[in-house]
Amino acid sequence: MDKEQLLDLYETQQLTTYQIAEKFAVDRSTVCYWLKKYNIKTRSKQAQYEVNKELKLTPKQIEFLLGTLLGDGHLKILKSGRLAKFLTSHGIKQKEYVEWKAELLKPLSRPVKEYRTFNKATKRIYEFCNLFTIATDDLLKLHKLFYQDKKKVVRAELLKLFTSPFSLAVWYMDDGSLDRKSNRSCLCTDSFSYEEQVTLQHLLLNNFGLKAKIVKYKKYYRLYFTVKETRKLSNLIRPFVVESLQYKLLACAPAGLSSM
Repeated sequence: MDKEQLLDLYETQQLTTYQIAEKFAVDRSTVCYWLKKYNIKTRSKQAQYEVNKELKLTPKQIEFLLGTLLGDGHLKILKSGRLAKFLTSHGIKQKEYVEWKAELLKPLSRPVKEYRTFNKATKRIYEFCNLFTIATDDLLKLHKLFYQDKKKVVRAELLKLFTSPFSLAVWYMDDGSLDRKSNRSCLCTDSFSYEEQVTLQHLLLNNFGLKAKIVKYKKYYRLYFTVKETRKLSNLIRPFVVESLQYKLLACAPAGLSSM
C-alpha cells in the first residue's frame, strides 16, 4: 500500500479506514497496520465523529432502510449517543442477500462477516452472516423514527415516508413468505402490537392499494393477503426482489387469466 496514496485517501479525502479497506479489498486491520507503519497520525474520536457525521444517506439507501427496519434490520446508538449504526443478520443460505444489502449501503457498509453458533437446546451448529455499517448522524435520525425505549415501533409518520415499492420489496424480502399450498403471502410482523398492525394495514392500503388482513398467530399478529392481493403484491415488487428470493413471489399469471 503506497504511502502517498494512503495519505491522500485518509487525510485529503477524509475517507474512513473502512472505506479505504473497501477500495483495496482488504480488511480494516490491514489499513490500520499501514497507517501505523507509515507513521500517519490517526484521527481522534472527536475528529472521526466529525467525519462520520457528514456521511449522508442517498435517497435509495433511505428507501432501503425504511423497508428493512420494518423487517430484519436494526439500528444501535453508540455509547456517546451522537451517532447510530445499522446492523442485520441472516442465515448463511441468505448470504447473497446480505451481500446485496452491503453493496447497496456502500460506502457505509463494512465487509460481511460469517459466524457459527452452537444451540444447546437443539444441539446443532447454526451459521449466520452479519452486516454492520459505520455510525452516522442520518442513521441516528432514523433511530428516532423507529425506536422508543430501545424497542421498534410503528409511528403514524411512517405513512408519509413509506411510499416506494422498493421499500415494500425490502420489507417483504426480510419478513415476507408465500404459502405454496394456498398461494397466499404473509408479512411476519410479530414484534408489533395490534395497534401498530392497524397502522401498517393502512400504510399498505393507502400507499400501495394492497388489502391485508390482521390475523392472530399464536400470541402475535401477522398480516395476510388473499390470493388476489398476493398477486398484486408480487407484481408490484417483482422488479426489485433479488434473484435468490424470487421464490417468495407468486408467478406471473398467463395473459388473459384473471386472479381468483
